[in-house]
Amino acid sequence: MAESEKEKEIRRLFEDFENLSEQGRTTEALAVIDRASVDAAAAKRSDLVVEALNHKLHIFKHLYQKTGQEIYLVMMRSEAFSALALADKFQVSGAPKAAALLRYADTFYMEGKYQESTALYAQALEALPKTVSGAYAEFLSHYAISELKWRQNPEAFKKLSEALSLAEADGALRPFHKLIILSGIQARLAEASTILNNRAESERYFTRAEENALKLEREYGMPMRRIQLENLKQQLNL
Repeated sequence: MAESEKEKEIRRLFEDFENLSEQGRTTEALAVIDRASVDAAAAKRSDLVVEALNHKLHIFKHLYQKTGQEIYLVMMRSEAFSALALADKFQVSGAPKAAALLRYADTFYMEGKYQESTALYAQALEALPKTVSGAYAEFLSHYAISELKWRQNPEAFKKLSEALSLAEADGALRPFHKLIILSGIQARLAEASTILNNRAESERYFTRAEENALKLEREYGMPMRRIQLENLKQQLNL
């Protein structure tokens, strides 16, 4: 099999993983992404190995958010460290390394260590090619909410609004992926509005996030965003 065909096969596994993960089928998703990792390593595609690890990190993030069990956070940080070590060893740059930095930053953010997470999100933004506008929007929104929580800087809200505009304008995203990104940014805007004591705006953004989450579940059988928003709704007392 030609290398280009092998890459297509591995990327199909990535897509299968994304679908299974968002459907909450964790065990099946992990089996698929582990196969993709092995296939990528056999093909000597270190960039795809890093991408596979980045996908796996998302599972541990979901499990930590769902259960609150610290073991998943430790597993996530270990996998992120491994992805970054591989990226450095094999000179993998661009989007794969940026995504590893993003997930590594997430582990600090979820611990409430906002100074550390903000610095790492900034590195992730710097590493990400600016041509990837949908991903850039997602990364920018993570950076902005972290900065807001760290510095209590209202200017960070403008970055979140910019991120939403970038995501809305990206016509290259797959429909379900766009819904995931939009609902995530809208949820962060709802959280930011609560921090800035603007309850009306918080409710408005949360409603938009909820609509996209319900569409994800209804049209693509992906309930994970809805479940995450239910938890956020309690946190924000909406």
